[in-house]
Amino acid sequence: MKRLATLSLIGLVLVSCGGNDPDNRTIADFIKDAANKTEQSLKPQKVSIDDLFSNEYESGQSLEFEGVIGAIPSTITWSGGRMNVKIVERRNQTGGRSIGLDMPLGTSENHVHELPEKYQQSDLKVVADDGTVLGVGDIVKVKANGYYRSGDYCTLDVVSVKAVDKDFDESVFETAVPLTNAILNDTAQKSVYTYMEGTFSIPSVFFSMYGEIGLNFATKTNSQIDKVDVLVGEGPSTMNNLPDSYSAKDLIVRDFNGDEIKRGAKVRVYGVWDRYSFKSSMDGPNGKFKLEEIVAQ
Repeated sequence: MKRLATLSLIGLVLVSCGGNDPDNRTIADFIKDAANKTEQSLKPQKVSIDDLFSNEYESGQSLEFEGVIGAIPSTITWSGGRMNVKIVERRNQTGGRSIGLDMPLGTSENHVHELPEKYQQSDLKVVADDGTVLGVGDIVKVKANGYYRSGDYCTLDVVSVKAVDKDFDESVFETAVPLTNAILNDTAQKSVYTYMEGTFSIPSVFFSMYGEIGLNFATKTNSQIDKVDVLVGEGPSTMNNLPDSYSAKDLIVRDFNGDEIKRGAKVRVYGVWDRYSFKSSMDGPNGKFKLEEIVAQ
């Protein structure tokens, strides 16, 4: 009897709702509306990496954004058969903010290959949703959920990764600001996308770390930075390796298009100024300029 009474009450409520609806909508209409709302909530919301840091999203929300597969950092961690892959805003970006994309290890779609014990950047292999193997510097469209952010730390769980065929967009340079003494001395400035103008030369003694060579950089943009690390390689914004016995003619640097720059020519270098989290005991700026692109002037 109690069950019958409950069913009668439900029926009374439904009839009452239908009777009071000025549009004469039926129960089927309400069910359809609920289904549409559910479908909308499952559709990925298109956002930018900037949005992911400036807004808040629910963990269960499906999000879609574009970015670039970032370089493997000097220290990485993986556990539970998963690894964190960096997704950055710009090509060659190693400083500033990045998205940590949690991906399962494996060789199937939307997985990342496990890294060997001794690895190079070329060992990072992300498998897209169509089976294409992607690597550092490739532009991707990511669908993800599991959003979590704490300050400048942001992670998501991968749903799918898709390759994006897109040329380098020079408009990115428009957002950079000159790296002046004011920025270098302002402790409130933690991470800034910047540029400097000047000329490269080989120092009498140089250090090569993480595949980069520290070159002298003569600039009037500020009075504190006199060296810039340039990646050794063959692609855009790289330099040739230096022989054991070298001279000025061995300095071969390429611009953001991959074209060789005339020796001694004035250039503009773009990258991120990252301030150290500690105060250095050495003289000079308490931070690091991390090169991304080189433009001949």
